[in-house]
Amino acid sequence: MDSYKPLRLVRDLIDFRITFYWIDSQNQTISPLLETLASAREWFIRYQFAAYPGQERRASHLDRRKSQYTSSFQNTRRYQRDPNSHGRRITDQPVHIAIDHATMKIDEFKNQWRSL
Repeated sequence: MDSYKPLRLVRDLIDFRITFYWIDSQNQTISPLLETLASAREWFIRYQFAAYPGQERRASHLDRRKSQYTSSFQNTRRYQRDPNSHGRRITDQPVHIAIDHATMKIDEFKNQWRSL
């Protein structure tokens, strides 16, 4: 059973501050306003883990394979992982901004100041 919830990350300019928030497939905001990309990633991971209907087998929300100290075989050429590879779960992937309203609003703000 696939428990993945398709969400999109939005970067916006609200009250002259860059904020991030998650929207669902109906463009409804489902997260609080988040101040950093790191906090947006953390919120996404917690949301996905809470949405999982079964018993979670992973003890930590973090991808344990990202740790450089997890395997004694890492120093051997045969067992080295690609440094750009990520885990198998959607929560192990880096988050990407899907919609960027902030850039557009900043450009509008600059144009308004130039016309003064």
